[in-house]
Amino acid sequence: MRARRRVVLALWIVLGLLLVLVVVGAARDNDESNRSHRCTHGLSSIGPVQIMNGKVVGGSATPHTEACLR
Repeated sequence: MRARRRVVLALWIVLGLLLVLVVVGAARDNDESNRSHRCTHGLSSIGPVQIMNGKVVGGSATPHTEACLR
């Protein structure tokens, strides 16, 4: 019975440490997101455009950035 209590106690300690790591990581990530950073990856779209025979013949082909991804 004592061995089982030790295992349960060890599991609680491990879970507590994991929780602390998650909280610290989230706080650190939130702090970094407040700093201004250059957007290197994004989600963008073009259009509306008119396509004829596989070529853009009308409209704007300039991408419009919708979101900045890290």
